Amino acid sequence: MELNHNIGFSIGDYYWDGHCLYQEYHIVSNYSGEEISKAYQELSEELGWNFLDECRGYGEQCLSEEGEQHLLELGIISESDILASRREYPDDTYTIENSDEFVDIFFKLVQIKIPDLVWDYRNLNEESLPLLNGAGYGLFRN
Repeated sequence: MELNHNIGFSIGDYYWDGHCLYQEYHIVSNYSGEEISKAYQELSEELGWNFLDECRGYGEQCLSEEGEQHLLELGIISESDILASRREYPDDTYTIENSDEFVDIFFKLVQIKIPDLVWDYRNLNEESLPLLNGAGYGLFRN
């Protein structure tokens, strides 16, 4: 299966109108961003619940009771996951530990509509080629 779609997105305060904390993600996938978005929106409508509304407030890592129930019913989290979360956070619903887990849950939801969806993190580590720095300057003009 060819992962020929390069997709970038961020979660958190991307618009810098709060605490300015966000995480950028770069992935490759066998489906386009548009196809993934459409599948997610269809699922969200069918469920009458939008996962992207979870964990919206600053420092808010706990799912709503509705969110916890949906993820449990869909098999994305288990009773043992909930119990483990409550051992650490006794007064809360299931707690999403970090942005990577949030992204993972999102794609598991999308896979309900697109079961053959494959994605992976894109390696952004690159070498430098200083030989080209400043070359071709004459090609750019106002």
